[in-house]
Amino acid sequence: MLLLVYDSPARGKRLSSAGTHELEHFQQSFYDSVQKTLGCRPGPQKGKGRRIVIIDVGSNNGDWSRSMAHDVLNLPCVTALRRKSVRFIMVEPQQIFHSRLRALATECDKQGSHGLLLPFAAWTSNTTLNLTTPVRGVGHTSQMAQTTADHEATISCSGCSVTRVVETPAIDLAEFLLQTLEETDVALLKLDIEGSEYKLLPRLVTSGALCRLSFLQVEWHLHILPQEKRLAGVALKQSLRMLSEACPNPTRILDEEYRLINWGKPVPGLLDEVARHIPNGTTRGGFGYYSYKTRKGLQVNFTMDVLKLASGRSSRVTMMNGK
Repeated sequence: MLLLVYDSPARGKRLSSAGTHELEHFQQSFYDSVQKTLGCRPGPQKGKGRRIVIIDVGSNNGDWSRSMAHDVLNLPCVTALRRKSVRFIMVEPQQIFHSRLRALATECDKQGSHGLLLPFAAWTSNTTLNLTTPVRGVGHTSQMAQTTADHEATISCSGCSVTRVVETPAIDLAEFLLQTLEETDVALLKLDIEGSEYKLLPRLVTSGALCRLSFLQVEWHLHILPQEKRLAGVALKQSLRMLSEACPNPTRILDEEYRLINWGKPVPGLLDEVARHIPNGTTRGGFGYYSYKTRKGLQVNFTMDVLKLASGRSSRVTMMNGK
């Protein structure tokens, strides 16, 4: 028996599938857009009244927002007057982080921009969620780690043995984006919500909210999904860029994925799905390459992971670089 398991594109020492070059290029592209929009550089994006909106969904302790505020507000020629066109919005349901995030929003205000904390969970509708949260949560993940029902979710916390269930208001993220963002805004959305991206992103696509975003940075948590839903999760990630191409101005997307949590997770059905899209071919040569003929008679090339499964003779099969 062969199990096809998930492998992110990154190899080597880096834990994230977004390589250093890709991350730097994404950030630089955003900074360039900021400067053009605010009139710091010549370019087609310059326009009176246009805003820069940075939305941090799953803000946790605010480190990412703080770093972005420092970088954006200190870009060349982003003067006090131009800072008035910059907004920072932080979305975080955990009360333990709220005082720190409010302080950060105040700091943004003092520097001439606008800061706002939304103390809600991001969801697909305006509702109330029952969140199981760690009592000791500083430095651990935020939002939700596993959706157990339509209105129940769990926040993960390694090393936390004490939890409590908290009723938490949730906002329809897509509706919020459509009401908040103008089509002329340059908007960056960072999404780090511990598995809820698989529910929220389809809603952003179908509602049209995705098209309001100029930049989207997503951290994927495939390991949180039950095995029977992982194939759909992989498909969502692989198709998101294609779906954004339907927007008048396609969203630039950066995938963040930490191999320690997602690598090697079984994805039932992925091998047959790969076979459906690969024509008959010959086995590739070279060390580590094997071929597999499916029930439909299609031959698939793959690499055999050196780690053998504990039982039987089955092996883990990984797709290198998603190919």
